[in-house]
Amino acid sequence: MPYEDLKALAGYTKKVLTASDMSAIEENARWLGVDSTFLMENAASAISDFVNEKFSNKKNILIVCGRGNNGGDGAAAARHLSQCHDVSIVLLGNVDQVRQFPASANWKILEKMHSVKMIEDPYSDYLEQLIKKSELVLDAIVGTGFRGKLEGVNLKAVETINRLKNKYKYEILSVDLPSGLDSTNRQMVDADFVVTFHKLKEGLVKNGRTVVKNIGIPVDAELMCGPGELKTAARIRKLYGGKRDSGYVLIIGGSGEYHGAPALASNAAYNLLASLRTGAGYAKVYVPESVKDAVRKVSPNTIVRSFGDESFTDQSVRIIEREMSRANAVVLGMGIGRSKETLDAVRETINIAHRLGKKLVVDADAIYAVDKKAKTSGSMILTPQDNEMNWLLSGKPSDNLSERALEVANLSKKLRCSILFKGHTTIISNGELIKINFSESSALATMGTGDVLSGIVGGYAATGSGIFESGVAGAHLHSSIGDSLAREKGTHIIASDVVEKIPEAIKAFDVEM
Repeated sequence: MPYEDLKALAGYTKKVLTASDMSAIEENARWLGVDSTFLMENAASAISDFVNEKFSNKKNILIVCGRGNNGGDGAAAARHLSQCHDVSIVLLGNVDQVRQFPASANWKILEKMHSVKMIEDPYSDYLEQLIKKSELVLDAIVGTGFRGKLEGVNLKAVETINRLKNKYKYEILSVDLPSGLDSTNRQMVDADFVVTFHKLKEGLVKNGRTVVKNIGIPVDAELMCGPGELKTAARIRKLYGGKRDSGYVLIIGGSGEYHGAPALASNAAYNLLASLRTGAGYAKVYVPESVKDAVRKVSPNTIVRSFGDESFTDQSVRIIEREMSRANAVVLGMGIGRSKETLDAVRETINIAHRLGKKLVVDADAIYAVDKKAKTSGSMILTPQDNEMNWLLSGKPSDNLSERALEVANLSKKLRCSILFKGHTTIISNGELIKINFSESSALATMGTGDVLSGIVGGYAATGSGIFESGVAGAHLHSSIGDSLAREKGTHIIASDVVEKIPEAIKAFDVEM
């Protein structure tokens, strides 16, 4: 891949991260080859450096750890801190219960060491005995991966640490987050200091008591689309939920001349259903009466309705308006045509979608109905290719990637919507953030594959992802499938090949409850 300096776009990444953001960034870092072992070791080193700088006079340190990777950070830090301090470490469980790597590896190391006192699964009274001898308590119970509310041994440990703080006059340093910060009942460690990693986390304020430490995650992990985006966009599927509980995508497109695109978009939404987590549970496509049967024959899984005889008109809008009110996301424009009557009707459809608060994917011909002088809606994403982007910009985009990305961001901010600028290098922006997706091959440069992308984005949007997040996830899923197919079939693929590959590509993120 040719050198592209992405640092110029670093300002278009988030300044404060949610737990989901951090999880996606770490996933992308692993995808880039930045192993979790490196990140944990760097985190441990950052903790040790802060303690040695801030608490060099503290001899006795107690580290209280959970069984996840936050506890793994604490375990790795114990090894560093043992060189200058007397360190005791408590695991709220036992080593065999630590399933995540590299946390498990760090606990195995501590089992063999004699310079750190290691205690597994302590009773509350024993924890108190350890605490009262400590000058500094490190909280590494739960971190950004924590969800729900503190329970069981974790809750008891947090309560004990907080309850005894004033009595024994120790200070508390939390690793990455005060444990329980994201809990539903707001029960959390009363930390004096927090060392958080990579960037500030939601709920924290950067000051003298909260410091941000670099652990080696490159800016590429935030700017480049990767599997972290699929992880973020995926949604939990209810075990006993119905099809409409998983989201409804309404697809509107086609004319007497073009009919393949909306069928493929519908197939994309349906194949997303098979993923159990990211797919829409229901999809319906509206096309002209003259091509309805042809679209239906593409797949027996599509529900096909007519919006009129040949073209999309004002009368068509009246037909589909009620259906739009029921949908979670609307995909509009594939092969719909560009006559004045049709573009006027598309413009009215966009206005209705905005009024109804629907997530809207505007593709292909429908892009020419967008008012370039008016602010649109944050719940809309435009998916232009080169010619459509030339029209939106009233000129050709720059050939320089950074400049090109800034042009997309500025246009997105002006129109107040998201833009997914399709190409070998795809750029997605909502005006505040920029994401870039690099493809390895030209396999997707074939008829209909761009329409499949619109269907994928609509499927993600229908399941509950934000429209920008849906575009980012869709761009990566689409191109990663294209790259996989290129390795399998060369450049001899068609759009339906992409559709059929969707479940395999995202099944790793399936979760149901």
